[in-house]
Amino acid sequence: MFITIPDEVLHHILSQGQLTRSDIQGCLFGRVLDGGDVVQITHVGDADSKQEPVGFWGAAIDPDRLQVPSTGIRNRILLVLLDLQTIKCYAESPAGWQPVQFDVLRVHNDIYRRLQGLFDTGYLVDKTVSIIGLGTGGGLAALELAKNGVGHFRLVDFDRLKVHNVARHVCGLSDIGRYKTRALADMLRNTCPHVSVETFEFNVLEDPEQLQSVVQGSHLVIGATDSEKSKRAINDVCWPMGIPAVYGAAYDRAFGGDVVRVIPPTTACYECFYSQITEMFETAPRKGDLDYTSDVSKAVAEPGLGIDVAFIGLILTKMALLTLLRGSESTLEDLPSDFVMWGNRASWVFEKPLESLFFYISPNPFCPICHPEAYALESVGMSREEAREEAQKIMEEVNLEGTITLPSLVEER
Repeated sequence: MFITIPDEVLHHILSQGQLTRSDIQGCLFGRVLDGGDVVQITHVGDADSKQEPVGFWGAAIDPDRLQVPSTGIRNRILLVLLDLQTIKCYAESPAGWQPVQFDVLRVHNDIYRRLQGLFDTGYLVDKTVSIIGLGTGGGLAALELAKNGVGHFRLVDFDRLKVHNVARHVCGLSDIGRYKTRALADMLRNTCPHVSVETFEFNVLEDPEQLQSVVQGSHLVIGATDSEKSKRAINDVCWPMGIPAVYGAAYDRAFGGDVVRVIPPTTACYECFYSQITEMFETAPRKGDLDYTSDVSKAVAEPGLGIDVAFIGLILTKMALLTLLRGSESTLEDLPSDFVMWGNRASWVFEKPLESLFFYISPNPFCPICHPEAYALESVGMSREEAREEAQKIMEEVNLEGTITLPSLVEER
C-alpha cells in the first residue's frame, strides 16, 4: 500500500493545536484506488459526500496498543504525527498495524518544479486567458497552459461532449453529455488545484455583447472555434480593446493547419489575415484535388487523427504561452513570425511531413477593423468623424420633418 498526504492536511491538523493527547483525535477522508494499493488522503474533519472515511489520525500513538472500534471503514490507515518532520503511517492488516510507505504532496511548491529555469511560472499566476471554442485544440491549449502556471481561465463553448468527440478530446467518456466548458473546468482544477475557472455556454455569433463582457480584462484570448465568422467576430471585439489573441485552425482531415497571432496595435489584425490568406489559398499551387477557396483554414468535423490536430493545438498553445511571457524573464525564444503553417503530410504547399512554414502578414492600411479611419475615408470619401456628423445632420433633418408633418396629420383626422 502507498499513501499520499497533501501538506495542506498536515498544516490543518497542526494549526488546530490538537496534538496534545496520545490517542485518536480525528478521522481521515479520501479515496481508495487500485483495489486498496493506493490511498489518497484529501482532508480531515467532517465527512465529505464525495469522499469516504479511510482512517484515523492522532499524536504519539503506539499502534501495538491501539484499540480501534469497528466503524465499517475499509482499508483502514493510521496517520501518527507530532510535527511536519515526525510523521508515520500504518495500515491495518490481519497481523495488526503495519508501517507503510507514504508521500507528502507539496502541490503548490512542487507542481512546476520541472519548469524551473525556463521561465518564472509565478509570472503567469495572475494572468487571465479566455478560450473560445473547446474542441481538440482549445481543450488541449487550456490544459497545457494550466500546467505551465496560468492562474485564471474563462472558457466559452455552447456544445456538449459527445461520444465521437472522445477520440480527439482531452476529456473522456465520464464527461459525455456535459458542457465542454464544465467538463474541462473540472479537469483543469484536478490538474492544477490553484486555478480559477469561469464557464460560459453561449454562441459568440449570437451574443457579441456577452463576448465583449467575457474577454474584457483578459491578458490573452484564444480563438479555437471551427468557423471563420466566429474568429472574425472575436477579432472585432478584441482589437478595439487592445487584447492580444491567438487563432488556430486545422485543415481538411487535419493534413495541416495554421496559427496566427494578433497583438494590437503592432501586428495585422485577424481581418487583415483573413483577406490576405484567402488570396494566398486561391493562388497558391495545390497538390491533388483539395479545395480551400470557399473557406480557408476551416476545421471541420470529419475524419482526422487526433495526433495531427494535437500538433496544431500544441503550436497554438506555444504561441499563446510565448505571448503571455512577453516582458518577463524567460529563456524561451519567440517564434520568428506571427503566422505559422504546419503540415502533417507532404501535401499542397508542404514538401515534406511535419514541416513548418513561417510568413509575415502585413497590416491592411484600409482594414475596417484596425484602420477604420482610412477605411471610412476610402469607402465613403470622408473620415469617421465627418461621416458621423453627416449622419447626425440627416437624423436631425428627419426629426425636423417629423415634427412638422405630424401635427398636420393629426389636424386632418
